[in-house]
Formats: sequence, C-alpha cells, structure tokens
Amino acid sequence: MTCKSIVASAGRQFILHTTDREHSAGRVQRAGRNMSAIKVKAEDVASSAMAGVAKAKATADEKVEKAKTTDPSKKREAEEHKQDRKLEIESEERVEKAGHGPERSVTHTAGE
Repeated sequence: MTCKSIVASAGRQFILHTTDREHSAGRVQRAGRNMSAIKVKAEDVASSAMAGVAKAKATADEKVEKAKTTDPSKKREAEEHKQDRKLEIESEERVEKAGHGPERSVTHTAGE
C-alpha cells in the first residue's frame, strides 16, 4: 500500500508516492528521538533525586553537630559546612545534567 501526496510547483501538480516502509522508518526514527528524550529526562530526575538525598543528609549532619556542642562558634562552623556541602552538591548536579545536554538538543524540522 502506498501513501500519495500532491505537491504543487510552478502551477504543476506532482504526485509523490511513498511506501509504508518509508513511513514506518520515519516513525521509528521519531520514536528513537522520543526515547532518547525520555532517557535524558529520567537521568535528570535521578540526578535531582540523588542531589536531594545528599542535601538532606548534609542538613541532618549539621543538626547532629549542632546538638553535640554548646559552643556557638562550632554551631556556626556546622552551619557553614552544611552550606558549603549544599553548594557543592548543587554544582555537581548541574555538571551532571549538563552531561545529558547533547542528547536533549533535538532539532525539529518542518514536516515532523
């Protein structure tokens, strides 16, 4: 079975025939891009989840350190250490997500 489409050019009409095989190849190619985009999204979600767990651990460690001491300077150190760890975790998350970037930049052409 073939699919027909009519293209008008300079007042003339041309009938283009494409086979089902050509159509299915296009569908497979689009599906491959969609799966790639889904894979990238899943990797981003995993990166965010892991970063969230690490941030929660940093906060819990800071609370433990604060509970262990009565010295205000050590409590400030624990707070600063937590902030440093969180910034480092966020930076690592951005770097990891940037590694997923090349697959994410899918260009779309007319007709898709």
